[in-house]
Amino acid sequence: MHAKGGSNDVFQKTLRTAEIAADAHARNAEEAKAIAHELNELAEWLPLAALVEGVMVANASKEAIAELSERYGFQVVEASDTELLLFIHDQIEAAIAAYEAGDTDKAYELAASAYLDGFEHLEGTLLRKDPELVETVEVQFKALRDNIQAGAPARELEALEDAIEANLTHVRQILAEDGTTDTN
Repeated sequence: MHAKGGSNDVFQKTLRTAEIAADAHARNAEEAKAIAHELNELAEWLPLAALVEGVMVANASKEAIAELSERYGFQVVEASDTELLLFIHDQIEAAIAAYEAGDTDKAYELAASAYLDGFEHLEGTLLRKDPELVETVEVQFKALRDNIQAGAPARELEALEDAIEANLTHVRQILAEDGTTDTN
């Protein structure tokens, strides 16, 4: 009798294992269908060709940067938000100093660099948090460059510098709240 009961236990366990496997297979099939459906929807919005092209562009860009870096002996370094804010400040100060020294071309170049090489790198996060602030700072940078070209009095450039710096303080606060920079 014990042998039969043991056989029956083995049979029951085997049957239960088969049921579990069938249930898991059914759930996996449902999940696979759901994933396939989501991928199809994604493919409608982002065709595979665009994705592949984007990856190819990113890889080509990295290769070009590496080649230029090697050829011309510069090093590509990712700057933190704090470093970018300091860079922007320094470029604006240097632009005003160059302007006061009579070098308007250099002043314009430095003011443009403060925006293009500094502020633009912060815009992604800022646009999600405060698009109006981004627009305000962009207008201020343009006014700074325009005033340099127009030969405006230095005090007008300094007033723009103060306005930009006040907004950069707000930028620093937003980035700190977002967790992308420190508050120093």
